[in-house]
Amino acid sequence: MNNRNTIIVVPCYNESQRLDCDAFVAFAEKYEDVSFLFVNDGSRDNTLEVLNALAQRHPRLLVLDLEQNGGKAEAVRRGMMHAATELQADFIGFWDADLATPLSEIPRFVHIAADHDYKVVFCGAKRPLYYVPTDATEVQQLKGDRKSIGGTQKKRGNVQFTDQEIILHSGDTMFLCSDGISDQCDHERKKFGSDRFVNMILQYRNEPMERQGDLFSK
Repeated sequence: MNNRNTIIVVPCYNESQRLDCDAFVAFAEKYEDVSFLFVNDGSRDNTLEVLNALAQRHPRLLVLDLEQNGGKAEAVRRGMMHAATELQADFIGFWDADLATPLSEIPRFVHIAADHDYKVVFCGAKRPLYYVPTDATEVQQLKGDRKSIGGTQKKRGNVQFTDQEIILHSGDTMFLCSDGISDQCDHERKKFGSDRFVNMILQYRNEPMERQGDLFSK
């Protein structure tokens, strides 16, 4: 399909009797640029044994074992984090273990991700979406509406938020954060501030994503 490292996260909970192992092996043998990361989400049956046996059948069928069940969303999150930081994936997606969507659809998704521009629709509450085009020297932003989501206010009525659209190209980067970063205080009780965050985006923009995560966390 392309020369990008694509990893598909497959959350699994008690899937030992339903997992179509032969289908995953056949796909891996046909498409050499796609790997599967099966996340065992604390299954109570022998799913882990089935997944480990499956991993022996092809080197791009990988297993991440979570001892405790955390739910599908957490399994996907942990799998994506592992794919990004440990496996150096270029593209990451997730797929249901029961193959409700057939594996034959994966090449189409990878083609769209690799060779097309992206339309991003942003609707924010007080916080902006930051983005940096590949050839830009400044951080761009879409400002969110100056309205809150939720809270304890009564009779808020039907609060409307504004949809904003941008087109991003391959190599562009976007950043989204809560106000927890800009409002974070240091030992002198001085806020981190949005300007400092923007400067860090410019400073670290060319670093690998996992490295950026480490630098921002410091």
